[in-house]
Amino acid sequence: SEWHKETAGKYPSLALAAAAEKSSSGICGGNVFPGRVVDVAGANSAPSVTPKSERSAPRLSKTHVERAMSLLRTTHAAYESCKLDVLAQPQLVPLRALCVKLATACAAQFSSADATAHALAHEAVTYLDHHAREAWFEWDLGVSSSGDDVKSGGGLTSDDANLAARTLAAAGVWSANQPTNGRGVAPDVCRALELVFTISEETKGTSTSGSMDTSTEKTAHQTDWRSLVPKPVLNEMRRFSDDETTPTRAPGTSITWCANILAFAELSARADAAAAVGDVHAAITLAETTAIAMTRAGFGLSELERVPSLLGLRLRDTMRLCRCFPPDNWPAQAYALVGRDDLAMAQSAAGGGRG
Repeated sequence: SEWHKETAGKYPSLALAAAAEKSSSGICGGNVFPGRVVDVAGANSAPSVTPKSERSAPRLSKTHVERAMSLLRTTHAAYESCKLDVLAQPQLVPLRALCVKLATACAAQFSSADATAHALAHEAVTYLDHHAREAWFEWDLGVSSSGDDVKSGGGLTSDDANLAARTLAAAGVWSANQPTNGRGVAPDVCRALELVFTISEETKGTSTSGSMDTSTEKTAHQTDWRSLVPKPVLNEMRRFSDDETTPTRAPGTSITWCANILAFAELSARADAAAAVGDVHAAITLAETTAIAMTRAGFGLSELERVPSLLGLRLRDTMRLCRCFPPDNWPAQAYALVGRDDLAMAQSAAGGGRG
């Protein structure tokens, strides 16, 4: 317009700034306004800085890396445990975000000259790869009351997601020709459960007894699925024998909850395997063991509702094996768990409600 032409004539520096803005996307060249960003009106802003989305993870000391890895293992164990509790699943988003941030920071500490740093970085990459395969590095933006974009639900920001993606891509370069000194696969309770319930498929056509099979194939199978269980959960698991059930802790923390669910799933899979080969006595015995173990751990019908539907269905199917002829000396909670409310009421009336 005529006004712009007059203004440009009065203030030649403004015209130079506008020309530099068009040629360098806002960064003025030459000696006009070095290092400063010019807006549309020609006003100067603060010197440009590196965008957060292009920054790299900071370098950490050896002590801080070890602490971050310890926190990452524990946080990932809590994340995996929440998958087996419907009520705790809303916590998956913030836990996953924390896992990704910790794994990104630890994976960036790779050093080919330091074996310890390489092992920790490689282990961190397995966690980062695990979360990338589950849901990539997605982030959500909500709208605050003032209309500004804010992070919702404690999830990843776009900058965190971009940094994690770049770190994982860089890790694929340095880990390709390096020896594997860390864990090859991150803990995954869903994959562990898949392996647990393949017992019934593998044992079809073979003989099964009420005791745990100690064959080489079975031992290797147990080793495989237990290696996918987070170490804190594995430490909380209670081993059940056929003759005597070891009392477990009542469901409290997510770690203990997950340990109990995995122990019940193993017993249920063994009962299914016995039923698959026609060993009815062994199947019923294992089903009774599962029912009494769940009762002693404080699991009732309300707790079963918190278990994911497909896994809960497998546990309920195991309970049905001993519904017709349950033992006479069971507590009322165990009778209710297998669907015998009549016996549960009779046991409660007789004063045996507490087992």
